[in-house]
Amino acid sequence: MQKITQLTEEIRKLIHHPSKKRSLLQHNATWNMLCSCLDVIEDTECCLDAFLTTDIDRFDDRGQHLADGNKYMYIYGTLQALYLQQDAVTHLTESLLLAKPFKPPCSLKKIREIRNASSGHPTKQDRPTKEPVRFNFIVRITYTPHF
Repeated sequence: MQKITQLTEEIRKLIHHPSKKRSLLQHNATWNMLCSCLDVIEDTECCLDAFLTTDIDRFDDRGQHLADGNKYMYIYGTLQALYLQQDAVTHLTESLLLAKPFKPPCSLKKIREIRNASSGHPTKQDRPTKEPVRFNFIVRITYTPHF
């Protein structure tokens, strides 16, 4: 995941060049969105690194109810971070005023839908009339270090 951090640092170097920064600061909302997006992208990388390197079973050393709650926060938080990161990348391209803004590929759209169905876990998820309604949940017994 170091690559994403390296890319955000490269963008930060470019936008802090005096002539570029002056131009971006003329549009305060653009500058604020740009900085916010870079921060969110980097912050979510920290979250994802923690998810990939943390033993979820470490939460089992306390009362069961608290352990389950911690696991839910850990899982939902990580899935939410992915969602936020996708939004931040989309808005980053918008703030950079790129001629061709980022459009997520179908695979990312599918991941986003799965995330919303799982951690957004609607008790009823409306779908197009040709597809059945879905009911979604995460079951406690299914969360292990080997999701």
